[in-house]
Amino acid sequence: GALGAVANVGSKAFNTVKSSIDGALSRIDTLNNSTRAFKNMGVATEDITKNMDKLQEATRGLPTALDSAVSNVQLLTASTDDMGLSVDVFKAMNDAILGFGGDAQMVDSAVVQLSQSFSNGKVDAQTWNSMINSGLGPTLNALAKEMGTTTGALKEGLSSGSISVKQFQDALVKMDKEGGGGLQSLEKIAKDSTQGFGTAIANMKSAVTRGTAKMIEGMNKLLEKMGLPSFQEQIANTGKKFETFLGGLGDTLPELAKNLAWVGKLFKGTFDVFGGVFGEAWKQATEFGDKIEKWVGALGESFKTGDILSLN
Repeated sequence: GALGAVANVGSKAFNTVKSSIDGALSRIDTLNNSTRAFKNMGVATEDITKNMDKLQEATRGLPTALDSAVSNVQLLTASTDDMGLSVDVFKAMNDAILGFGGDAQMVDSAVVQLSQSFSNGKVDAQTWNSMINSGLGPTLNALAKEMGTTTGALKEGLSSGSISVKQFQDALVKMDKEGGGGLQSLEKIAKDSTQGFGTAIANMKSAVTRGTAKMIEGMNKLLEKMGLPSFQEQIANTGKKFETFLGGLGDTLPELAKNLAWVGKLFKGTFDVFGGVFGEAWKQATEFGDKIEKWVGALGESFKTGDILSLN
């Protein structure tokens, strides 16, 4: 009825809020952890802040998880030693693959292969095939046209090193922003191809998650200015209090068991008594059943012989 419908709506609303909070906390952790990771890779703090903002903007409106984007940029940065360039290259690849029907797993696969090639200074045939399998074929064809060569010659040039990795990176980033070789910009292609209902709903949830994350971060800053523990610290303190309480309870239980040993003895005695009574009753019932069985058997024989009166 109506009450059930209201309860159902309330349940969905609660689940949406819970999901957004979980997503927001995960997002905050991803951003904080990535900042530490990039610092350990030697990237300056101001560059991290600037490029993380650029990365978040690059994935806005697309079905690309932030943690996946960060992991891919870390891989590329380890190969290029340039976080800004790595964000641009990742964005171009992400747009190109999603724009022609690919998914996040295909993006991850292509980035892993390409980052290894960047480290080696050449895009070998295996990496080229991986890019084709990941849905980068149309983009590579357009790149070749834009560079005034054929696709086969582009593949050979990248493999031999006559076309440098830097040339390839710059051409890919330019293709993402401006298009070329008969294609619109990869950025526009990606936006146009991810305008379905499913993506719209996912984007809405992402927007709620981003807003919730900003709210939590703002409240953390407020708590800090007030000299109060942050949410993380409060959660950690609560965990320690529960650990202390449960540990104390665990230490107390053995002693409590000693003091309540008489209860166990009482129950044991009770079970022994009931067990004895039940056993004796079962014995009597069994003996009685045997007698009945013999009597019925004798009665049957008497009917057969017609000597019913001989029974005692």
